[in-house]
Amino acid sequence: NFIYSEEYSPISWENIDDSFILLTPYIEIYEHYMRSNIKSATFYLGVNTKDFSYLAKDKIYPLTYYELRNKNTRLAEYLKQDNSIKFTGRFWSSNIKENATLKDIAQKENEILNNSFAVIVDNPYTSKLIPEELVRATMSGALVLCQKTPSVYNVYKESLIYYNNKEDIMPILAYYKKHKELVENKIKETINITINNMSSSSSAKRFDEILNWLKISNNNQ
Repeated sequence: NFIYSEEYSPISWENIDDSFILLTPYIEIYEHYMRSNIKSATFYLGVNTKDFSYLAKDKIYPLTYYELRNKNTRLAEYLKQDNSIKFTGRFWSSNIKENATLKDIAQKENEILNNSFAVIVDNPYTSKLIPEELVRATMSGALVLCQKTPSVYNVYKESLIYYNNKEDIMPILAYYKKHKELVENKIKETINITINNMSSSSSAKRFDEILNWLKISNNNQ
């Protein structure tokens, strides 16, 4: 029983008697089901590109720090010294109403990302995964800064801006503000890579291929 849902809220299981497999393009919904006692298998498919249909041309924020899970990172503490830097993620959604839904919070995050010249993601070099924040940032039409981990470089190659030390960040940013033609090329490249490799639509195609293979295998037995 496969269920694919683009709803930004948990689906109702009142009429579902059997266990099911949920496919969702939202990491928050994935986490909700992983924490629940529902007998389900949940797969996060990747970023929903429909959430980034609007890309601002005139950027409001020069640099935005994006983090979904941990507010007190060393990088965040360092960047807080600069008042021009914007912070977003579920921990920094203080300007959102108390009863805001997951969709409300995500839409506010997307609005900030879309209006950022550059977005920086804190991905420790020891990490073997590509952070959800990084994938979402690549769809926002912003220049994306992160550390050069093997997993990230394997997918995005030179389309991202890699930094070694936190002291490198502001000089790198100043350089690309002077060379906006380079920025546009990198943004286009990262968006295309994400659409083709990390989006919910590309993952759904792979799931469809797997399901068809399983059906054929079962019929041949």
